[in-house]
Amino acid sequence: MKFTDLNLSKEIKKAIDDLGYSIPTDIQKNAIPVLLEGFDCLGQAQTGTGKTAAFGIPIIEKCSQKNAGVEALIMAPTRELVVQIVDALRDFSSYKKLRIATIIGGVAYSRQLAMLKNNPNIIVATPGRIIDHLENKKINLNSLKMFCIDEADEMLKVGFKEEIDKIISYLPKKKQSMLFSATLDKDVRKIAEKAMNSPKEILVSSGLATVETVEQFAVIVDEKDKLKILTNILDIKSGEKSLVFGRTKKRADELATALNSLGYSSRALHGDLNQRQRLHVVNEFRMGGFDILVATDVAARGIDISGIKYVYNFDLPQEVEYYVHRIGRTGRANEKGVSFSFIKQNEMPHLKRIEKETNTKIKLVLPPTREELHISQQSVAIDKIVDGVDLGMKRLKRHIGVAKKLIEKYGGEVALAAAVEVLIDRKSIELPELSKEPSVKIKSNNSRSNRGGSRKRKVNDRSYYKRKPSRRN
Repeated sequence: MKFTDLNLSKEIKKAIDDLGYSIPTDIQKNAIPVLLEGFDCLGQAQTGTGKTAAFGIPIIEKCSQKNAGVEALIMAPTRELVVQIVDALRDFSSYKKLRIATIIGGVAYSRQLAMLKNNPNIIVATPGRIIDHLENKKINLNSLKMFCIDEADEMLKVGFKEEIDKIISYLPKKKQSMLFSATLDKDVRKIAEKAMNSPKEILVSSGLATVETVEQFAVIVDEKDKLKILTNILDIKSGEKSLVFGRTKKRADELATALNSLGYSSRALHGDLNQRQRLHVVNEFRMGGFDILVATDVAARGIDISGIKYVYNFDLPQEVEYYVHRIGRTGRANEKGVSFSFIKQNEMPHLKRIEKETNTKIKLVLPPTREELHISQQSVAIDKIVDGVDLGMKRLKRHIGVAKKLIEKYGGEVALAAAVEVLIDRKSIELPELSKEPSVKIKSNNSRSNRGGSRKRKVNDRSYYKRKPSRRN
């Protein structure tokens, strides 16, 4: 099936074509026809499977371009996810004149009131802020035709159950409802029962699934060695856009500060930053202002940034779902990605649990050797020298005399070897000390595989550390 086979208007099809999409994902090809027909929809799909388009395209298709009042309300658990959804809706509606309002915390009321006075067709919001506007009677939902909850399971995890119930009480009884979630447990289904009428269920996958385009590695480390091993790996993979996950806000701040003190370019992203600060960090990362984003799980929820090559789990997440979400930040749009997890010895049963629940194999590797690090540093230095050669004689002319003297005195090979040695950044600064993070809690299980097991895994895969040959060779 292609998008052209779906019962969509020419405006929507043209917008989809402009974005370079031709074949819908599983959740899209199953949900879009159901929603276009007007049925309520309860969908289970993981992050990164195209959920936003699955509900966004039908919503845009069914919205009129008249001043008909608010026709669709979309709820999401985080401000970042709201912004991502709005961006996607604007892309898909580029040939329809729809007004879309963003209602989130951390943004001035006056600005949001101005958007609401503009009579939006679609409102995308976080629960807390929209309740404020509803209670102050700044939003009228009498004309609402469609209601959507995205990442319903995450909504409940962060404590939005009461807010969701309150929002539902403001909605007209006659409406089309849609709910999407990575899991459909009893709490999510209770929300569905309140908001929906005989919904069609769409289950894209049973259980958790990691992205096939992501190659997964792990290394067994002591807590005290994590930073050293991370910096060594970053040196081998230098210049690539990377996302590092820490378990707490304190960890994210400490790690970003430590990396910056060691000469890397890094920023932290967590819930203590206000909305403006968070958007600034995300946009700066997206535009290449720095290479390494250190984030917590909640802050990174909904981040969609192209070009993230590597994801590092500096601390393992407690929940398997968060592991899936983390590594799903790379390997997007069919590009190859790599995830790398730091595992303490007593966390091995948790690694096995992740493998079992995601039906995948994570390759155990040893930390990079001095020789592997040295080869990588040489490659970077050679690239710098050849970049200098590419500047041309006009720029290099003033250095030719000095170069000749060095060659005459020491010989060409020695002079060039010295240049490579000087260019190698050994980061000899003493490593900062990070606060200790406790290990993940191991779920008790009587099965042998979850007792740590005496059977040892092979730790001999070193393909992760193979740096691509110098682009100048």
